[in-house]
Amino acid sequence: MRHSLLASALLTLGLAPTAHALQLSDLSVGGGLGVNSLSGYDDALGFQVFVGVPLALDTGLFIPTIEVGYLDTGSFDTPSCAVGSCRSSSASGAWATLLAAVPLNSQFGLLGRAGFDFGDDDGAMVGAGLSYTLDARNQLRAEYVSRDNIDSYQLNYSYNLK
Repeated sequence: MRHSLLASALLTLGLAPTAHALQLSDLSVGGGLGVNSLSGYDDALGFQVFVGVPLALDTGLFIPTIEVGYLDTGSFDTPSCAVGSCRSSSASGAWATLLAAVPLNSQFGLLGRAGFDFGDDDGAMVGAGLSYTLDARNQLRAEYVSRDNIDSYQLNYSYNLK
């Protein structure tokens, strides 16, 4: 509960400067696949979907965006289990992060994120990765995201509505 209140306060403060000028065309939407790791289990293939809202802050170095999304890790199974003796686990839920995108040139950029997971693996989450801009609206991202118990290697697609 404490994490939810803190994250809600941070999101409200972060969105306040842009709320008056926010239009639907400012949003980006996306999703992708992730290979997820949980200690004691085989890796699982899952998915995530997200919406991004750029913040109206001129940092001069990076482009700040609030992203909220939903992750489903897929099903983790115990390694080398015999039929009938397998254990399975999964995690899913909402998350919210501040994404900092640092352009390197017109096509490539660095990504960094920090925020909270509100689902089955609730708590802090951080990540880093690379982006590749296809054109003004389309972007591919390769990221590593770490939560309290689950680590993910993700390949995402983002579409800017602008």
